[in-house]
Amino acid sequence: MIKATSLFYKNFCFAPILVSLTNCFLLSQSTSTFFVFALFPSKLATNVLIGFYLMMFQSKQFYFYYNLGLTKVTLLSLSCLFDLMVWAIMVILTIIFF
Repeated sequence: MIKATSLFYKNFCFAPILVSLTNCFLLSQSTSTFFVFALFPSKLATNVLIGFYLMMFQSKQFYFYYNLGLTKVTLLSLSCLFDLMVWAIMVILTIIFF
């Protein structure tokens, strides 16, 4: 299940990582660490928009994952959770080092 999710995440990882890097840059330029709470909704909105994009324009790839036993909801939830974990690690490292 983890391999299938990582394979799915590789298809669209550029946009979420770019948003995470932008959020980390904005956080490093701010004077307060509470700015994270303002950046979190933008990260969630990006994940939702990417999910809608995948469901509308690349829906045929879900058949492959469905044959592996993963539904759309499970696959999108796991990839969103993984992306939020990556974002949290990046934000924590930004707070520590900047």
